[in-house]
Amino acid sequence: MPDPSTTAPAAPATPATPATPHPLFTTARLQIRPLIPSDAPSMSHHANNPRVSQHMSNTFPSPYTLDSATGWIAMNQTPPIYNWGICLSSAPAEVIGGCGLKPGADVQACGVEIGFWIGEEHWGKGYTTELLNGVVEFVFGSEEGRELSGQEKGWTRVWGWVFEGNVGSRRCFEKGGFRHEGTMRGAAVKKGVSIDLLVFGLVREEWEERRKGV
Repeated sequence: MPDPSTTAPAAPATPATPATPHPLFTTARLQIRPLIPSDAPSMSHHANNPRVSQHMSNTFPSPYTLDSATGWIAMNQTPPIYNWGICLSSAPAEVIGGCGLKPGADVQACGVEIGFWIGEEHWGKGYTTELLNGVVEFVFGSEEGRELSGQEKGWTRVWGWVFEGNVGSRRCFEKGGFRHEGTMRGAAVKKGVSIDLLVFGLVREEWEERRKGV
């Protein structure tokens, strides 16, 4: 029988790695999934970039610290959840961006606003266009999207805005079949500078026609 006084102590147990959540939906190269606490470091890494935050509203922190990411993730744990992480299908544990839906209210409850961002390391690869098409498919074409809307027939309109000068996001909306519905002149102020907002929208009927190749 081993002498207890000379027996080496047991090695500490290796902390369990949180399982990657099941994705809300996937595209050819991306997974859009719920956020979990362990996403905070990668989220902060990609979001803490002035070239990202310059295109976002002021509710998007800059600098985007680890605490910023932790707080955002904590806010998006209780259903209904409208904000998710963007991951590469080849690396589902690393959040490289975020996307969200903001339901309309009152007479505009039939529509939903989309917002998104992707880390600069992944710009220029077509991921944002791919994401946008996937979100629209989720909103208009899935039972999960209909249920999330709280509307009997689901949302009938998806829309979003970009700052004047954000050419990349504007092109993504255009490639996704969104129409430039108008420009809200001087509608935003970012770092003391007045900026026009460009509004893009897509209604269900147009999306259905695109799917049919009309």
